[in-house]
Amino acid sequence: MTAFVRRFAAAVLALFFAGLAPAQAQTDVTNAPDPYVHSGAGVRFPATAGVFQRARIVHYDPNGYDASVGYKVADIPGELTLYVYPDDGAACQDWFDGADDAVLKRGTATREAGAAPIRLFPGVSVEQYSARYTIPAGTLDYDNAEIASYLWVGCRKDAKGDGWVMKYRGSFLASDAAKAEVLVKQLFAAVDWSPLLGG
Repeated sequence: MTAFVRRFAAAVLALFFAGLAPAQAQTDVTNAPDPYVHSGAGVRFPATAGVFQRARIVHYDPNGYDASVGYKVADIPGELTLYVYPDDGAACQDWFDGADDAVLKRGTATREAGAAPIRLFPGVSVEQYSARYTIPAGTLDYDNAEIASYLWVGCRKDAKGDGWVMKYRGSFLASDAAKAEVLVKQLFAAVDWSPLLGG
């Protein structure tokens, strides 16, 4: 079981970082404070929150404006990764389409038609797009079980009028999919998004 979890974790990490611009330099943030505060948007990511343990933090630009924060969940193989980066003026739908294309280019993922939209900020003026994917059993570089993978993209301007894109990527065993959909909402509630959402 331990070997399976390691192989699953490696495959999940490959899925998470699909679509990152290869020309950008990546820097792992070590010894991040609690909470880790996004240097541009001010969003605060706790080190622990209930069943969530903060994992890898990556900066994709020198200022840390384009950043990702990973979380692991106790007792569930998989990981959730949250991204925050500046809006360069592109339409939110275009941000989503670019991320969606990157997932589908991995070769084994198929988008689930008719999947219910993920609404991570209900009642707040955030433009939101989402998709759910299936990675069939036995299609990765190990004898994988079926995997459920998720993409969510939201766009919002902060109080200063600066635009920010927020993204969630997650992959879990398909057998844990219902639990994973509940968990991501709990994680979003544990992160302090108020600099972007107001309040």
